[in-house]
Amino acid sequence: MGEAVEAVVAELTGLVSTGHPTVLFGHSFGGLLAYEVAGSLWRQWRTWPRALVVAACKPPREWVGAGRGLADDEDELTDLLDARGLEAEDMDEDSRELMLEVLRQDARLSLSFAEPDQPVVDCPLEAWGGRDDLTVSHEHVADWRDYAGGEFQERLFPGGHYFCLETPAPALELLRSMACQSPIDTKGGTL
Repeated sequence: MGEAVEAVVAELTGLVSTGHPTVLFGHSFGGLLAYEVAGSLWRQWRTWPRALVVAACKPPREWVGAGRGLADDEDELTDLLDARGLEAEDMDEDSRELMLEVLRQDARLSLSFAEPDQPVVDCPLEAWGGRDDLTVSHEHVADWRDYAGGEFQERLFPGGHYFCLETPAPALELLRSMACQSPIDTKGGTL
């Protein structure tokens, strides 16, 4: 997990070091990665992103050890893919293998995740979920409140785990709005 976080932070360094506001968005396991990147930005640059948005993502405490036994179990990975609304048997072989590999890598990365001692992010935090998501419940979405050091917003969208792909316009409009807001103070808080 640390290497993935470092790689994203390295890509953001040019923006952050010049004071450009940043909105971090992550879907599913990418939400956990975005959360970790937000904390790393604070530790390295003493700045928070303008906002952190996690979509279809369980809160960090649910990820500790979540990939154990999953990364190498083809049947479990296929079941997980099916539960997310992507029936593995309905995909062509290349698409199926690509999606299974993404889930496999997420499971491997999650094995190295340990919840931080100070898990609160001190920037606006939004947690988004699909109303029909079978893998991330509405309670999981609401539980992100525990990680918000300030402003918190929970939003539920029509659709399942991949609601952002099923109907992208609402999510894109919200992200665009966040990115275009007037500058806000992101230099505060702890992680």
